[in-house]
Amino acid sequence: MFDYLKAKVKGNNVIRIKSSVLNNDSFIGEGSNGKVYRLDNGDCVKIWEKLFIGKDEVNKIYNFSNFNASCAVFPKKLAFVKGEPKGYTMDYINGVYPEDCFDFDYSYFIDKMNLLLNYSSLELAPNHIIIKDTHYGNVMWDKKKELFRFIDVDGWAQRKSISENEVRELNFKKIIEMCAVYVLGTNDTIYFDKAHDIDMKTDFVDLYETIRKELEGQSGKRLKTVHDVREYVKRLR
Repeated sequence: MFDYLKAKVKGNNVIRIKSSVLNNDSFIGEGSNGKVYRLDNGDCVKIWEKLFIGKDEVNKIYNFSNFNASCAVFPKKLAFVKGEPKGYTMDYINGVYPEDCFDFDYSYFIDKMNLLLNYSSLELAPNHIIIKDTHYGNVMWDKKKELFRFIDVDGWAQRKSISENEVRELNFKKIIEMCAVYVLGTNDTIYFDKAHDIDMKTDFVDLYETIRKELEGQSGKRLKTVHDVREYVKRLR
């Protein structure tokens, strides 16, 4: 075991996984840095194949394992394979990606995005955790909890030197940009500017309902789902 792990790693923080478990039958997905497998205990394990797990990565996994949040799936245990730190375990999410949710009722989708925004503000800012990446593959609709949740926190950072309000504002901007792309499907219309150029005092739900009403006024028909809105906005480009 690495020397720098001795002070951090204890029995409850580590899981040792046989390489034979990481096979095609347990494989469930692949990200930019590695692969995800389902374990017999119901958890998942993310194995980093393209990143070296050094002292900083081990410390981050260890620190993040202390967090339990509705807005995100955090690491649970540092995973060792063949005596080397290779990744971490996390809760399994039975869900789909946001692009598979565009047939949701528009108001319902907006309410759930607003909930993600609120949970992120309440749960991440007090711990000084900064969201770094919000692309499609990093967010999933959790069917059991009926919530949108971040599922990949590899690029996130904890910055205790930054105030809670600063962290809250940084995360707000990230999620606002993400929501605008999800709902409107583009970043080159006046409606994207309206949805993106807002501050934390703006009523998120009211803003998006106003955007829908304006689009319905132009189209002359009811836009019931996120898909309907995205398809109409596509015609405006």
